[in-house]
Amino acid sequence: MTGMLLALVAGVSVQPPDRGPASFPTEVGLVSVEVSVWKEGRPVAGLRAEDFEVLDDGTPRRAQLVPVAEDPLDMVLAVDLSTSVEGARLAGMRSAATALLEGLGAADRVTLLTFSHELALPAGLERPPAEIERMIGTLEPGGATALRDAVHAALVLLDPVVGRSMVLVFSDRDDTVSWVSEDAVLEVARTSNAVVHAIDARTLAPGADPFLARVADLSGGRVWLTDGQTDLRSLVQRILGEIRSRYLLSFERPRDAHPGWHRLDVRLRRADGQVLARKGYVAPDSSR
Repeated sequence: MTGMLLALVAGVSVQPPDRGPASFPTEVGLVSVEVSVWKEGRPVAGLRAEDFEVLDDGTPRRAQLVPVAEDPLDMVLAVDLSTSVEGARLAGMRSAATALLEGLGAADRVTLLTFSHELALPAGLERPPAEIERMIGTLEPGGATALRDAVHAALVLLDPVVGRSMVLVFSDRDDTVSWVSEDAVLEVARTSNAVVHAIDARTLAPGADPFLARVADLSGGRVWLTDGQTDLRSLVQRILGEIRSRYLLSFERPRDAHPGWHRLDVRLRRADGQVLARKGYVAPDSSR
């Protein structure tokens, strides 16, 4: 495990890399939340601000839609390289990761994080998708599974507030050796704008990994279940469609808003569909 990753897993503050300017609203008092809307298995496009209702601790807020189509994506791709990921499963994960990277734009930035009982950044921080794609073919499995450590590190590697950010986790096993607790990972997820998606490839599991399900739900993402017959390339194309179809809603937080956790509930007013959005945000303590 590299020194930086050890610091991230231990919860030590690490200065994130300079990403340059971002077009997301970052002014004090503004809250932004990415929203995905699905109907019959497909993203719903063409919605307007008035189609959404945003409740902040139960209080309606007037939200605006912020254009995001041209904003680059900052992504951490966290790939499970534990011993169980061998043979056809490794080939499938490589193919899926390659399909994802091929579908990203030249301005999008990706950090490849691999994990078994150790975490590694084989390509360093923030590389263009084409460079990460070349690295994917060199990955070899071995070791146990530090899933919570990996998700924690992925979230901390991303800027916690600014930008269009996402974590995508490929894994086929429950956690076996992590140092970080689930509560610690969820606490980081609460303060981050990153959306967490996970491809859960546990073919013998009755459902999604409970930890992955909780962190994905909190962030406004989802867990994508697979089995031995799942076409991972097609699944990744669905995930890319979800990324490209997301809406960004922004509203002004009242000056007297209490510090700490605020519950968010995003609903549809005049449209029909399933809404995925993060479950809340953390307001700073203005007295400090």
